[in-house]
Amino acid sequence: MTRYRAHVGRSVTKVAAIALALGMVAAACGGGSGGNKGGSSNNSSNNTENDTGLKPKYGGSATLALEADTTGGWCLSEAQLAIAGIQVARAVYDTLTVPDSKGGYAPFLAQSVTSNPDFTVWTIKLRPGIVFQDNTPLNAAVVRDNLNNYRGSADSGDPAPTHVGTLFPFVFSYVKSVKATDNLTVTVTMNKPWSAFPAHLYEYGRLGIMAEAQLASGKDCFKHMIGTGPFAFKGDWVPNNHLTVVKNAHYWRKDKDGNPMPYLDKLTFQTVLETSSLLANLRSGSDDLAVTDNTIAIKPLQQDAAAGKLKMVQSDTDTEIIYTLLNIKTEPFNHYSARAAFAYAFNRDQYNTVRQNGLLKLATGPFASGVMGNLPANETNLPNYDVAKAKQYVAQYKQETNKDLSFQYGTTNDS
Repeated sequence: MTRYRAHVGRSVTKVAAIALALGMVAAACGGGSGGNKGGSSNNSSNNTENDTGLKPKYGGSATLALEADTTGGWCLSEAQLAIAGIQVARAVYDTLTVPDSKGGYAPFLAQSVTSNPDFTVWTIKLRPGIVFQDNTPLNAAVVRDNLNNYRGSADSGDPAPTHVGTLFPFVFSYVKSVKATDNLTVTVTMNKPWSAFPAHLYEYGRLGIMAEAQLASGKDCFKHMIGTGPFAFKGDWVPNNHLTVVKNAHYWRKDKDGNPMPYLDKLTFQTVLETSSLLANLRSGSDDLAVTDNTIAIKPLQQDAAAGKLKMVQSDTDTEIIYTLLNIKTEPFNHYSARAAFAYAFNRDQYNTVRQNGLLKLATGPFASGVMGNLPANETNLPNYDVAKAKQYVAQYKQETNKDLSFQYGTTNDS
């Protein structure tokens, strides 16, 4: 099934520019997909005035409910970030590139990202005048050190990476060397052609650029968040409770009229694990905003929105897949008969109607519609609900193993 995501607030205009009931406006956390492929990024924000009739006002604070906390922290070269973690990271960090409206990637912190004809040498030109939240400059050396941390190695004579996670070295296995060729230019040489390199400078928002002080902070890297993003972290993080960021006075982006961003003075990310708590917090006003793909929450939120109690933006684009993972290394799913029995016994249509309020779209494979790798149902041969076939495979499993088919099913703990 593909996920359905809702962005909710007491008064919402759109995801990238959120107007609160008190007249405060939150700028997009981490910047949207502004920019174009030619190398000069568009620094304007979404047109809030045209969308809502309201003009942004400076000041105030907001609380955004998140579905989980990133307890391992934000040393980005090793952080395992789900969607909630990426939202926090994008408030503090910017990436070198961002997705554009044409399905490609545009420069963001970078002024341009260009390659030679065979995609074996890439040149990253950085925007001048950008500083980190500790007032140190964004330059080629710190970008080099970030890329070396992500790929897990450095060229001879360059500082060795201080943090090597398991997430990115294989992603950057095509990279042969990273050189700071002048103060604002980074040259990346590949060991084979790599035309998709600009996409991996974004990496779903995970590849934020950290300040040297964070890179050098050793075992404390995970809690010393220093980026160039719209909000700065000042140490207020209580795991599984909240994390607070404040306005970055040095932020480099302007709105469409040339005014500084962001507009908010403070943004608090509140960890809300229970669906019932998310609903109660929004209804009481203790949380101003929330993002959820929980269909149990979305249905009553739709009713509240229809009654004018809150504003809600709903989207079925940029989808993800909900799936069940079968451990094929151990009993029973190391047998094809067990896997087939499970697949044929699961009535996805009924599950979607009863458990998901009919809000999800049925997926035909591991990649959603519109995502590279997606195939139509007639090419994936996904089993359809068929009780008779399921029983045949259950019987086959018992014949093979002399055991009844049983298994444990693990899921998240939400009442």
